[in-house]
Amino acid sequence: MQTRSISLADLRAHYPSMGWALFKDQNSLAATSRHYNVLIVVKNFSDGVGDYIHAKHFAREIKEFLQPYFYNIGFLLQTEHEDDKGETRNAEYIINDLQTHYTLFCDKYWVFRNSLDYQTESPEELNHWLQKSENKGLEDFISHSIGIIEVSAGLESPLKKYFSQKLIDFDIPLIESYQYGECQDATQADYPFFSSLPMGLPINNESAACGIEINHRISQLDPIDILLNLSNKEPLFVSQLLNTTIFNKENIEFYLKSHRFIPGYIQDKRIANIFIASYFLTYKDEGRCDFFLPHRVIEPNEIISFLKDMELIQQENEVQFLSNDSHLVNDNAVIRIFTHRIESDSDYDSLYGISSDGAACSGDNSTSLVFSSNNLPFLQYKDDDIISDFFYKGQLIGFIQRLLDDRPRGDMLIAGLKKLINYFNKTQTITSAFLKRPIKNEMVELIKTLSIYQGDAQVKEAWKYVSEKIRSNYDIFNQLRNAIKYLMFNTAKHQLKPLFLQTAEAQYLIQNSWITEKSILTMPIYFFKEFLNPNFIEHLPESRNPPINPMVYYAIFPNQVRDVLNHLHYLLTIGAIKNELLIDAEINILTYGGIIEWNESMLFQSVDELKNHLIKYWANNLNVFIERLNYFEDQIRKNEWPKMLKVLIAFFKNSLDNGNKSNAAYIHKIASSLVKISLGIERQAYRELADWAFAKSRSINVPIDPSHSRTSPQSSIKRLRKD
Repeated sequence: MQTRSISLADLRAHYPSMGWALFKDQNSLAATSRHYNVLIVVKNFSDGVGDYIHAKHFAREIKEFLQPYFYNIGFLLQTEHEDDKGETRNAEYIINDLQTHYTLFCDKYWVFRNSLDYQTESPEELNHWLQKSENKGLEDFISHSIGIIEVSAGLESPLKKYFSQKLIDFDIPLIESYQYGECQDATQADYPFFSSLPMGLPINNESAACGIEINHRISQLDPIDILLNLSNKEPLFVSQLLNTTIFNKENIEFYLKSHRFIPGYIQDKRIANIFIASYFLTYKDEGRCDFFLPHRVIEPNEIISFLKDMELIQQENEVQFLSNDSHLVNDNAVIRIFTHRIESDSDYDSLYGISSDGAACSGDNSTSLVFSSNNLPFLQYKDDDIISDFFYKGQLIGFIQRLLDDRPRGDMLIAGLKKLINYFNKTQTITSAFLKRPIKNEMVELIKTLSIYQGDAQVKEAWKYVSEKIRSNYDIFNQLRNAIKYLMFNTAKHQLKPLFLQTAEAQYLIQNSWITEKSILTMPIYFFKEFLNPNFIEHLPESRNPPINPMVYYAIFPNQVRDVLNHLHYLLTIGAIKNELLIDAEINILTYGGIIEWNESMLFQSVDELKNHLIKYWANNLNVFIERLNYFEDQIRKNEWPKMLKVLIAFFKNSLDNGNKSNAAYIHKIASSLVKISLGIERQAYRELADWAFAKSRSINVPIDPSHSRTSPQSSIKRLRKD
């Protein structure tokens, strides 16, 4: 009678799970003489500079975290090709920024600016780049790194291929940080533990999302301190904002009481108009409304015309547009729109902490800023956009809904959370299709609806609750620090493996007899990443059978093992095969590798009977055997193939120990055929097997058809290996 396996859920209640949090309470390890670097790589796509800014934030956080431990931070930037003028401007901006400010977030940098379309990049271009004197130190830097962190996970070949090879050459891990919306359910195949750091909010208990970028400084700074600091660095902007050149606490307090300050990063002129109109309608009776927006979405004539059409203003002088080139202040303006260029990134970020009246976001970095502040977000929805479709529309709404579902009946937050979901859903109706048919009545109704939500105290209180949850529990940098600790421990594997051994997933394998504790400590690091992954561990049969030979974990890819395992379990359950047959090491390994295919008709009573059947069948069906052998090779890790070849040879040689003399002739036939289609060490191994079988046949007086040494399988059979 089979015993049910110990529940993984029960084990997870008592043991930590495989994941970045495993390293939370571990002490950081200092740099060593061999490993003292961390490399951050990013590809900035042509639609803006967000990927680069995102990587800067990561680098700054990593540098600050690692400074006490004597690590160097390298930064490699890949830009788009130079054919498009817009892309060239973006590339020039970020390269200039990197060259000017790199010491703030890294110790050394490299820029790979390919001249061809990134979809057709050539290795020759990369080779030429690597030979330049300023780039020759890259490989040495990688060789002394504890790992590579790829931000936004968009690196293209040939750099992608180059780094993939270096990971193998120097035995270091890669952490891929995906953008918002790219988080994977923990059970999905493409979520490998300890290699990806997905961003986004968890929407259920199985989500593998780590969080979003949170700049805690924004919500913690006092607005008066922000404006006093800005007055020293951006005096023109602050003087226009306060309408005075006297920068003191009293004037700032007066401004904060009499004005509403509403910043945002919007990428569409028409949505900027809606943003301005809705917030002005919300606060027009409470003081002057000041907006801070990108200059490229501000068209003064269009804004004035739109506000008049919405019957929000009557005269042009009710709106003033201020920039670095403006010098006059219009006292009659009830709406002021600022488009100044703020030089410092940190100073720009601090603008979102001046008030909590509301703010707009449209991409990765602006979302981080708004969510880091106390502002109710105005979400710009963009068609076919990762952050819009996956984060705003999916994860954010799902996260709030989960919080709503967790509230007890009658809770004061319930009404506000429902309204908050409705508000965000309403902002997502502002699509390109809606904007192409600007019907006045629909637009007026939209702005009124948005304004009602923006001024609703219940909505603001609900967002305060949601944003505090996000800031306290889902800061991506908290997980990033844990991930970096993993990189540190990866250089000290004697400390890493015992840590993995104490996870629920490892205990599940051990306590259910899938592997012994002794064997698990001998496993390579990829075993822990792949076989303790939910995609493998959570799909095991609910019994202790069938067995898995430890060598299988070394050599065969987990998806292959999982699929074979579940097929064997089915056959065992219906009584079609015997579990005892799979205890034989060679049969076990060749089964999981896919050479031996089991079905309902394989009702063998012993290992010897099974081996006799297989060898005879393969000898008489060489095409089938070679097809399975090719498949087997595809499921084996390249560096483990020589060991698997020895297992196969041992399978044939040991089959003669059972007294079946005719096996010698069958083995000779198989081996002689393989000699003719193999190269290198394989050909030598098969030749030795054929000679051995021939010698055995003579010693036991079994005739061998001499044609076996001259014929080969049909011409359609492919050569097994090319090298």
